[in-house]
Amino acid sequence: MTDVELGRLLLSLVSLLTFALLFGRLFERLSMPPVIGEIVGGLILGPSVLGVVLPEVRTWLFGAFAAQGALLAAFYWMGLILLMFVAGFRVQRELTRDDRHIVAILLVSSLAPHMLGGWHFAALIPAERMI
Repeated sequence: MTDVELGRLLLSLVSLLTFALLFGRLFERLSMPPVIGEIVGGLILGPSVLGVVLPEVRTWLFGAFAAQGALLAAFYWMGLILLMFVAGFRVQRELTRDDRHIVAILLVSSLAPHMLGGWHFAALIPAERMI
């Protein structure tokens, strides 16, 4: 990766983070969840808005070199994983003792039938065909 490509990658990351921060704060001032504003900021810079209004700017910013899409996708997945952790921490903090019973029922009812179904379905497939 050349210096120019690295500079473009960093510029694209900074622009994504800046838009996410600005729209997150804007939505927070409008008494809405900041995460919705962060998503809107990403949509504005994506192919939905910037790609239609100014496609050459979007290509210049996010398509500087072939591997830039893959690198941005890696950052995207890391951000998504961190978002899920943060959301899980917030949910965990807000659960009361009375909710544990409901959560246990939901977990068992959503996992057990699928696990048992997969187990029994796998027994129907001859192992000789898979090996």
